[in-house]
Amino acid sequence: MDVTPIPTPLAINEWMRQATVDAILQLCQQNQFGPADLIQIAHKLAQREAAADALTEQPDDHFACN
Repeated sequence: MDVTPIPTPLAINEWMRQATVDAILQLCQQNQFGPADLIQIAHKLAQREAAADALTEQPDDHFACN
């Protein structure tokens, strides 16, 4: 008798997150984005998150820039 493991929602979420990171890295390589480009993108993402938080008045630190 074969047992088929059923992935947990946490495992599925982690797989999707890793697949997303891999896709983003592949796009960066194809378009020759370097670390400086990624830092600029991270800052823009943080700005968008801050603007969205200001509209909802709920702070969200998922995309904090270091």
